[in-house]
Amino acid sequence: MKKNLNLTFYKSLINSDFSLLSLKINKHTNYITSDLQINSYNKLKTLDVFQLLKNCKQFIRILQFIKSHKSAEINIILSNKQYFYLLKNYFLEYPQVEIINIHYLINKSKKLENAVSFDIFIGDSIMETSKDHIKKAVMNKKLLLQNINARVEFSQKGVYKIYNDTLDFKKIVFLISLLSLVFQNKL
Repeated sequence: MKKNLNLTFYKSLINSDFSLLSLKINKHTNYITSDLQINSYNKLKTLDVFQLLKNCKQFIRILQFIKSHKSAEINIILSNKQYFYLLKNYFLEYPQVEIINIHYLINKSKKLENAVSFDIFIGDSIMETSKDHIKKAVMNKKLLLQNINARVEFSQKGVYKIYNDTLDFKKIVFLISLLSLVFQNKL
């Protein structure tokens, strides 16, 4: 059963376009395996599915770990204002997910006393607006950090990473569905 579940998640990563990028990336990165030329104007890049699967599983395990604690919080910091309102309205519909806080560009919440905290940074411009966000998070004893963007970073500094295009609406919907499945105990 568990092997079948793992294959199902692997197939869903391949069948969805979560493993495809339409960004123009000039730098060479280990996250991209091949290029697909559709026509003279459009070119798609294929992400390494095994690396993507590993990173998504790490993300799911951290969410399950956070969910199992009595005092925990998840802070989602977004660089896109439309996605900020989308997630804010989406999680208002789920009262069982009261541990999720949504922020635009800057994490304004303080760590709760004796609480396990997990910060998720979604977007490319967060690194530009808040260069010391990792340093501030470590100073506030927030040691679980997830970065979801399409920037090539040579120094991860203890941050989990999912390499993907966060400007694509379908990728955000995939991440939202992943979050909701974990909190509904379906993953």
